[in-house]
Amino acid sequence: MKSKNADSYFHLGRACLSRRRYVDAVAAYRKALLLNPNHSAAHCDLADAYWALNRRDEAVLAYRKAIVANPDDPAVHCSMGRACWAMGQRSEAVRALQRATQIDPDGDVGREAQDLLGLIRQSQPGMRLLHSNGNAG
Repeated sequence: MKSKNADSYFHLGRACLSRRRYVDAVAAYRKALLLNPNHSAAHCDLADAYWALNRRDEAVLAYRKAIVANPDDPAVHCSMGRACWAMGQRSEAVRALQRATQIDPDGDVGREAQDLLGLIRQSQPGMRLLHSNGNAG
């Protein structure tokens, strides 16, 4: 029953998010997550709502929780990478984007992550990207 209610709040959050009612979206997603703390899509959409409200640190925290809930979702890693890059956290952005490309090397999300990695590289030409083992190379 809790999972069904969590999904109801999640869909309410999506409706609010699509209407740019970000504060209402945050409230709905938080209720969904109280009922199902492992709802990765709710964490990810909560992050999007926080981002729209210029609550950047909370957005990154929500992306991190989405990754814990579903570590094999390339879209969450890509969103996390985009957010970290926008906040000037290049190393973390590179790690997240490289993980997205590992999970989805030939898919749309993987290609988007590769494109973002290229932009990061262009914005800082001397930057050495991290290998999948976390070491610079």
